[in-house]
Amino acid sequence: MLRGRRFWIGLVVSLGFLGLFFYRTDTSRMQQAFLEANYAFALPAILVYFVGVVFRALRWRLLLLPIKAISARSLYPIVVIGYMANDIIPLRIGELVRAYILGEKEKVSKTAIIGTIAVERMFDGLALLFFMAVVSLFVPLPGFLGDFARPMAIIFIGALIALFVVASSETLADRVCALVPGKGGEKVRTLATSFLCGLRVMRSPKYLIGAFLFSCLSWLVEAATFWIVGFSFNLELPYHVMLLATAAANLAITLPSSPGGIGPFELLTRETIVLFGADTGVAGAYALVLHFAVLLIPVIILGFVFLWLENLTLAQVVQRREPASPVAAGVSTVKEEKR
Repeated sequence: MLRGRRFWIGLVVSLGFLGLFFYRTDTSRMQQAFLEANYAFALPAILVYFVGVVFRALRWRLLLLPIKAISARSLYPIVVIGYMANDIIPLRIGELVRAYILGEKEKVSKTAIIGTIAVERMFDGLALLFFMAVVSLFVPLPGFLGDFARPMAIIFIGALIALFVVASSETLADRVCALVPGKGGEKVRTLATSFLCGLRVMRSPKYLIGAFLFSCLSWLVEAATFWIVGFSFNLELPYHVMLLATAAANLAITLPSSPGGIGPFELLTRETIVLFGADTGVAGAYALVLHFAVLLIPVIILGFVFLWLENLTLAQVVQRREPASPVAAGVSTVKEEKR
């Protein structure tokens, strides 16, 4: 029931953002921009984006070190598969897909892996907000950007504090277990203990600094992707503007929406570069080409290639990772690990 509601809420949100996107865009100028664009810049932009994924794999390797040492080379295809699943399946199922595939390959608790992914998401948000704060020291954030950044900062700083509190608790598993009577309590204890194992990295300043640096590097590279695609539409905007667009668009897709963040991504990208002088029609064409041709379709194709190399199908993985939340996934994991 909840999953169905979340799907429909996400769909309505995406349609609302897309409607606002087209309402605020000069569609005739956008069509002209599509025809005049130089799409030769798309290929280098795609290649640069996948270089950025290397830093994401390195970050995940660092977060997994307290659990098991796994090479970034092994993690890279799993990261891409997870992103592919997020791009075509609602409810961010790709995070559970990543946990399932890695858990099966490396014989590691899937619930612990979900803990590391939660830390990843927190660092992504903090890195993007950090860049917005740095840019604001030199260029005042115009329009909605400042108002948008403040609630996002509250959310992600709150997440950081919550993860610190949970990770530092020595008795959390016992407390959670006490809330569930009977045999179910032991299963919950196992689940909570595994999740806390995935948060061990929060106790290490060295690992935390490393994870934050890798997060920053990955987003700086993705901003370069935004910047390169700009040349296709003769957008003579400086790199820091594209960095702001990267931050705004990717923070926006943390909102409930359809797969791939379609709707919020396009609108926030368009709105940001329009604030810095881009034509509304050109900005609309740019946002659509960037999102679909550079960030979605290549990831989906490569994700399916990597999935095929793993001798898996998406249907198999999703069916095995049917639960819609990390908690449900962890309960399933406990059952599987006892077999």
